Amino acid sequence: MFRNLYRVDLFTLIVLVEICEQKSGRLAAKRLGTTQSKISRALATLRDVFNDELFVRRQMGMEANELTRKLYPHAKRIIEQFRELDGSVGSPSEELTKVHLAIQEHVCRWIIDDLLSARLSDGQRIALNIENWSDDFEDQIHKGDLHFCLSLSDQVEGLRSLSVNGKQSIHVVGRRDHPFFKGAITLDRLLKYPITAFNYNFNSIRPCQIEKIFESVGHKANVYFKPSSLNLILDHLEKSLDLAFVNNLFSLKGAKERQGLNSVNVDEIWIGVLRQQLPSFHLLASNSANMELGERIVKIVEERLDQITFELKNDL
Repeated sequence: MFRNLYRVDLFTLIVLVEICEQKSGRLAAKRLGTTQSKISRALATLRDVFNDELFVRRQMGMEANELTRKLYPHAKRIIEQFRELDGSVGSPSEELTKVHLAIQEHVCRWIIDDLLSARLSDGQRIALNIENWSDDFEDQIHKGDLHFCLSLSDQVEGLRSLSVNGKQSIHVVGRRDHPFFKGAITLDRLLKYPITAFNYNFNSIRPCQIEKIFESVGHKANVYFKPSSLNLILDHLEKSLDLAFVNNLFSLKGAKERQGLNSVNVDEIWIGVLRQQLPSFHLLASNSANMELGERIVKIVEERLDQITFELKNDL
């Protein structure tokens, strides 16, 4: 039996979930809009109650240990139940349409307010449950755990899909004074430097997308750091000689917010040398998903992409 279990309140559970997902107390504090000291106190309470360290510090962040991996799904479920309770009690006159949407964190930050304020044509309010995007989204949709997934993947067999207008561009991001930006933008010069890459393979250890792309044309990418958080990637780029590919405007906008970073368009390398097509967003949907809502989500994404395109062109 765990001691003083009553000391674990809703905020403490939320901290546990956020640290699991962000792998960083600092990022958890930023996501929750609170201070690192409050995060530290909540973590100290959890460690005292469960008499366990709960996380192990690794080079890539705070890694959940075996006990925390067991606690995580229970904590997540309790938080969801509280949110459902809050929605049903807080707005008794409104019928809520519950929606489970998988979306990458760096995309979500730009559209979350619009998503939360969205309503269906009959006036129904949407109770939105945001899930972390992972590489097993197809299985989650097929099993009914997800209604929608916003992805740069092409259409998937057996899933309904709505296309988001507009192709995305490919950029390489690095430190503002990085030597790569001071010469010809070529693949050979890029390969001289380590590459930091997004990693969404949560369920197994497999090569990430950029590694597979390079291997397909007979090149080896020197990928040594593969976090699943854009903020961790950008933090690392600011203090290293690593470079990173970003494949959508949401990620590029996040990079442009950092004064210590620079970027360059590499569409020609992506298409001509790596033999890849420019990606575009798709909203993948389960058979039970409300497609009227799907169309609303697509419209929200398109409007935000148009706004970011305008801001980047005008250096706002």
